[in-house]
Amino acid sequence: VEVALPPPLARELTYGVPDELADEMQPGALVLVPVVQRLLTGIVLGPADIGELSPGKIRNIVQILDTSLLSPEVVEVCRWMAGYYIAPLGSALMAALPPGVKLSSNRLVQLRNTPPEQDHNDELAAKILDELTANGPLKVSTLKRRLDSKGLEKTLRTLRRTGHIEIAPVLDDKRTRVLNERCYRLPDEEAARTAIPEIEK
Repeated sequence: VEVALPPPLARELTYGVPDELADEMQPGALVLVPVVQRLLTGIVLGPADIGELSPGKIRNIVQILDTSLLSPEVVEVCRWMAGYYIAPLGSALMAALPPGVKLSSNRLVQLRNTPPEQDHNDELAAKILDELTANGPLKVSTLKRRLDSKGLEKTLRTLRRTGHIEIAPVLDDKRTRVLNERCYRLPDEEAARTAIPEIEK
């Protein structure tokens, strides 16, 4: 299927649909998809034309988050909006969603069960391994705060390639909160005139 992604990617990508998700898949479904080493929220647009793309190179959708927030009709309206305002389709679709559903992921770094002996003299790599040994799995964002972020990504790639660490996406926490509103029912107009000043305090 074709999935629209929000900025900064702001493009449509093709993903496979696992058999266990096929029955629920429809245009407008909110899905979690892998993009490089992260998981991002995308919107299903419909069947994709894979052309000469090899099926073996197509990554699968990870999870369906919701199928009721956007109907196929809303997807078509967003297509029109994106074309009319010359805006990314992903931006138009995300604007149609309620706040709090734009889930993304961080990356979790952990030591391999049996990592090879440390055979390099890279100071940053040694610090990363020391942090993981002392604290267990850590998010990439945490390592960036604790260590010099310059060169961190390159060093992580090297450690992963040499078999010292594993890096996997992990969902960030939702940022939504329940909004409560207090309501009052007053028996008559006289009671309202008396009670409202107290309620507004």
